[in-house]
Amino acid sequence: MVDEGEFCDSIETLKYAFGVTLNFLRNPDGPHPNLKYLIALKSFYDRMRANGSPTALHRFVKGAERYMEAAVKDTIDRAAGRDLTIDEYIQLRAESSGVEWAYAALEYSHGIELPDEVHSDPVVSELALAGNQILTWMNDIYSFSLEQAKGYTHNILFVVMSNKKVELQAAVDFVEEMIKKRIKEYLDTKASLPSFGPELDNQVTRYIQALSEYLLAM
Repeated sequence: MVDEGEFCDSIETLKYAFGVTLNFLRNPDGPHPNLKYLIALKSFYDRMRANGSPTALHRFVKGAERYMEAAVKDTIDRAAGRDLTIDEYIQLRAESSGVEWAYAALEYSHGIELPDEVHSDPVVSELALAGNQILTWMNDIYSFSLEQAKGYTHNILFVVMSNKKVELQAAVDFVEEMIKKRIKEYLDTKASLPSFGPELDNQVTRYIQALSEYLLAM
């Protein structure tokens, strides 16, 4: 939503677009502007409201809120020319990627309904975070040339080059090692997945499988 199009550069325009979006998600039956992206979102969200659980809807809205808050912060940082540390970037990128929002849609589309106690479990939380970071760091490598051409610096390669004072190839090598390490941690964590009882274990297995397939697809 903020990578392309009319909303990506102006902070006030971005805040307006996100405000309209969140207002729609929180009050979907009210009057809303006739914006193309909102029409597309409404088409999906109406289906989700028709047969999704209250938990799935809540998680979808919360994922949207966190994504939009992080995207606005990123835009403000870019406008101010603020350089992030690697750790700061990693934390912000996990939220501004929108992957958490996508996870909620993924859970709904697979007909999975996991309670909050499963999502807050340390192992499940770590799998979700590791998957998020693997996806976003890989995406940063693939999209670097395009973002460089547009003058965008919200990319882990820019951050590594700035913090470590290295050239592009050294930054790529560094991030690739980060990704390899995170993949190993993901697999090790997946192997330690606990049991949540006979009523939930099948759904948890399906959810983790969906995350793994999402990683492979990207």
